[in-house]
Formats: sequence, structure tokens, C-alpha cells
Amino acid sequence: MFKISFKKVLVLFILTITIGFILYLNYELNVTPLASGGEQPQLVDDGLDQKINYKVDKKNYFDTDGNLLVPYDIAYEEHFNSGEVLYEEDTILIKFLSIFDGKVSRNLDSAGIEELSFKMAIDQSHWYEAKIKEGLDVIEVMTTVRSLDEVIVADYNYIYETEEVIEFPELLENPSYDSQWHLKSYGIPEAWQWMNENGYQAGGSSSVVVAVIDTGVDYNHKDLAANMWVNIDEIPGNNIDDDNNGYIDDVHGVNVVSDTYYHTG
Repeated sequence: MFKISFKKVLVLFILTITIGFILYLNYELNVTPLASGGEQPQLVDDGLDQKINYKVDKKNYFDTDGNLLVPYDIAYEEHFNSGEVLYEEDTILIKFLSIFDGKVSRNLDSAGIEELSFKMAIDQSHWYEAKIKEGLDVIEVMTTVRSLDEVIVADYNYIYETEEVIEFPELLENPSYDSQWHLKSYGIPEAWQWMNENGYQAGGSSSVVVAVIDTGVDYNHKDLAANMWVNIDEIPGNNIDDDNNGYIDDVHGVNVVSDTYYHTG
């Protein structure tokens, strides 16, 4: 029969309680190793639900991945004050716990906030865009708002601008350019400009083949016909698998979804 002494049970019990208490402290204190360094830092916002400390030592401005643990204007005060950093003069961004009702409290009103607009939710917190009362200085309002207990984080509403984009004449001559919303949405003109400035052919290179996996393509379309890949080992329209790859007349690709009779293109 297996026996265990009371002394061993007591030791095991104490050890279990001790480990549990250590894990509890680690969770409650949310200890994070800090270090400086990293490029293109971003303010860490991974479920941050406790008021940020704006007065930490400089060595604690960044986490181990180089992400900011304080707002940009604090970590890079000199650059922020240089006048090169653009931000809205009449709005700021404020983060509250998700239980916040979205209304301008007496404290916020006294700080100079006139209106709040919900922007997004992250875990147990919500971001709002706060409109500043007319005539008030945004920096002074920011200082006051950051001191409020209900505010987790307050930051400037920065303005991001792209450099001047070169408009390509042949592109603008396309009557459907304005309706192709995806070009500007994905920054295609900026990509073309970068290629142009760095000696690359903005229209691409015929040596690069791009495979498109889709339900089909109109290879006779005027915008595609001159740029379609051509299988030079296949004779179009002779109904023969000239290159012996298992597909007949696969000049511009194949259809591998429907009946094998239509595996052409």
C-alpha cells in the first residue's frame, strides 16, 4: 500500500501555494523587459488597460522589439518640437477602458474637450477622437487630458502625407483611370514613382512572369493583350498539344477547373 507522510503533504502544499502566488504576481504586475533601440517605433497597444506612465526613465521608452512604450512626442521631444511633425490642431486621440460611456465628462470638459467620436475597440479598451474647444492650444489640452485618471493614453492625431507623385501621361490618357480605385488605394502610383526614380521600368519587365490564379482572364482585353504571357512552344488553334504538357492550345495558360476539353487558353 502506497503511503505518504503528513510532512511531505505539507511541503507539497506550501510549494503549490508559492508557485501560484508567483504566477499571480507576474500576471497582476504585467512585468515586461524594457530596452532601447529599434527602427520605426510604434506605441505598444497590446491590450494596454492601465494608465500609461508618461514620466518613465528614458531607458524605458522602448520594449525589447523597439516599440514605443510612451507617445512619440515624449520619446522624440526634440524632433516633435522642431516643427517638422504634423498633427491636427483641433483634435487628439484618447484611449479609455471599454466601460467608458463615450460621453464628455466634467473632467474632459474642463480639460478642453468638446466632443468625442468612437474610432475603434482593442481588447478591453476603446479609442476616441476628441475635438478640442475652439481657441484652445492643443499642447496645453494634451497635458491636462493626460493627467486625468480615466484616460489610459492620450496622443496627438498625427498627419501622414505622401511625397509628390509623378503622374504618368499614358496612364492619365486611360479614360477609365478614375474608376480604378485600387490604384490609389494600394499606393500603386507611389510604387511607380519609386521605380522611375530608381532606374526601374515602371511598366514592369517582360522577363518577369506573374501567374494569376483566378476563375479566368480576358486575354483579348486592350489593357492585357500586349502583356499576356505566351507559350512559345504551343501553336494556337491547331487543337494539338504541341509541347506535350497535357494541355491543348495552352497559349496563355490553362483552365484546370472545368471539363478537360476546356483546358485551353
